[in-house]
This record gives sequence, structure tokens and C-alpha cells, in this order.
Amino acid sequence: MRKIIRAAVLFIVMYPVYWSCAGTEVVEPLPLPESGDSILVGVEYFSGWWEHSPNKWEYNDIDWRGAYPDRVPLLGEYNSQETMDNEIKAAADHGVDFFSILYYYGGNVETKEIEDVPYLNSGLTYFMNSENSHLMKFMVEVTNHLPFSLLTVEDWDGFMDVCIEAMKHPSYLKIDGRAVLKIHGGDQFYLDMEKSVVQCADILKGLRERTLDAGIGDLLITVGTYGGGSITSTHHFSRIREIDGTMQYMGVPDLPLISGDYPYDILLAEARNVRDVRQSDVLNWVPYFPSGWNPRPWHDPRAKFKFPTRTQWKNGLEELKSDLIENSNFGFPNRDGTVQKAFTIYAWNEYGEGGMITPTVGEQYMKLEVIKEVFGK
Repeated sequence: MRKIIRAAVLFIVMYPVYWSCAGTEVVEPLPLPESGDSILVGVEYFSGWWEHSPNKWEYNDIDWRGAYPDRVPLLGEYNSQETMDNEIKAAADHGVDFFSILYYYGGNVETKEIEDVPYLNSGLTYFMNSENSHLMKFMVEVTNHLPFSLLTVEDWDGFMDVCIEAMKHPSYLKIDGRAVLKIHGGDQFYLDMEKSVVQCADILKGLRERTLDAGIGDLLITVGTYGGGSITSTHHFSRIREIDGTMQYMGVPDLPLISGDYPYDILLAEARNVRDVRQSDVLNWVPYFPSGWNPRPWHDPRAKFKFPTRTQWKNGLEELKSDLIENSNFGFPNRDGTVQKAFTIYAWNEYGEGGMITPTVGEQYMKLEVIKEVFGK
């Protein structure tokens, strides 16, 4: 019975992606910047905003938008084709090069979250179907935390069935000809493979074989890190040998909960400290940049931070830009040993957590306008 349920879930999750490739007019995508000094701006994308109840606009069955009206997005409050079309246009107009779209594998989900899987993955379908998809790039970031774990070869094959179809899209992000794939939790992947370097390597080799057999070419495989120490030659990520680089979704300082909000500058300092550690990594690292962290609507027990002012946002981005230029280790690795400079912003639309750069009632287009100012696109 479990196998039947799993197969049904995979069909539900995968069907929209297969459908998205059929009957859609292909528009030649805009190329990425060709300059060796160019910096790619990526943004994390979360497809967690559906209309029917229960949903993530609610806490204890109460819609929290009334208490936090400043977080209401201007381009669409629910994930839909119209919302995605609007979002791609706004992002591309302001210098965003790609979305890293979170994807949730449903093959091992046995709780109520099983009903949410198709909605959590709708962003991938909407991007691929968008009439504006040629304006920017996208990549898949598989979220492998509970209850969406991938534990077996069969699990990874099921995920790759979806991923391969996405990689066939003309706007899929490729660096030096390699399709970029991110495993959201690198350490979780290592734990799920019983802390076996060999098992991890075998899984990743299998992913490469799948894309080569599909005519896509080789992968650029990245895994997510979270703070911690430098990635040395003896680190398990290095010893796996099939990992091309690392990325990071977000970093939140471990501070005691207080009644108010900590200054946004503390989030900037955390990101700066992580960059200081990562510049000595033996693997390339794509830095993250925090748009905010304030999950009050969801009554999260962790510390909260104020949202940035325009000056703080601009100063932080300019500092990051300087670090990217100065550090040869920051960005996606090219096959010849050079680096494509890049970073990602947390996040486009994490409204409940307080991480968003999409235009909202409170901030309007401020964050996008500053991105365009700093990176000149």
C-alpha cells in the first residue's frame, strides 16, 4: 500500500512538470552576462502560498495578514501563473538573474503534508509555463529535510525524473555548460546516507549519469551549508569528491528571544562573518545575503530582527559586492578553474519568516530598486 501511495504522490507532483513542457511556445532565453567580472544575482523562491484553507497565511486558523499588512505582496498573494508572470518580469527588470526554486520530494511523506506537496512544488511548473520565462533563469533546489527526505536510490531517481524535465527547459541555469542543482541540506544528505562518503558519491554519480543519458550534459552539483567551520580537504564534502561547490540558504544568529526585535545590522554581521570563514574553503561557495528574519506571524520561538532601511540594504549589498570581487573562491566554479561570481538572496517570498524582496505593501519596490542600483543591470 505504501508503494501505491508513493507512486500516486510522485505522479501528482511530477505531472504538472511534464505537462509544462508540452504545447508551450519556446522563446529564446536572454543570455547570462558574459563578462568575467559579472556577478549573478540569484534569489531563493518558496512556493508555499496557496489559497484554500488551511494555508501558510494562517496561524491557529486565523489569517495573520490583518496583523501584518506590510508583508502583503503587490504582485499576487497566492502562487499562480499570473503571480509568477508578474514576479519574473519584476525580478528581471531589476537585475535578478535566476530563481533557486525550492522543490519538495513527496515519495516518503506519510503525514498530512502529503496534501501540500503539489502546491509546494507549483512554482517550478509556473516558471516553466510562464510567457516571461525567457527573461531570466531558474534552478532546482531539492529540500531534503523532514518529512521530505530522500533516503534511497529510488527516491533520488524519482526526484530526477522531475529535475531532468526542468533541465530541458531553455531557461534552466547552466554555468559553463553544466546544469546547476542544489541539495538544500548538505549535512542532512550526509546523515541520510549513514555518514558514508561512498554512498553519497554513488548517489551523486547516479544523478550525473541520468542527465548525461538524457542529453543534458554534466551537472554542477552544490550542497547547502549553514555557518560552521571552513570546508577543508578533510571535510566530508571534500572527500565525497562529486560535490562541485556549496551554497547557503540563510544564516540566523543564535540569540536569546527578547520582546522586541534585534537590529538588522546583526544579520549583516552574521553574513559577513560567514563570508570571512568561507573564503578559505577548498570548495567554491556561493554567498547568501539576508533580506530579513522576523517570523512573528508564525510564532517562531527564535530571535527576530528589524527589517532593513534603504541605506542598510544598499550598504550591505555594496559590501557583499566588494567581497565577491576580492575573493576568488566566491561563486560557481567553471571547469577551467575560474569562477562565475554569484550570490543568492534569502528570499523572494518567505513572508511568514520575514525574508522577502518581492514588492510588498510596506517596502514597495525598495529592495529591487537598490539591487538594480548596486549591480547596474
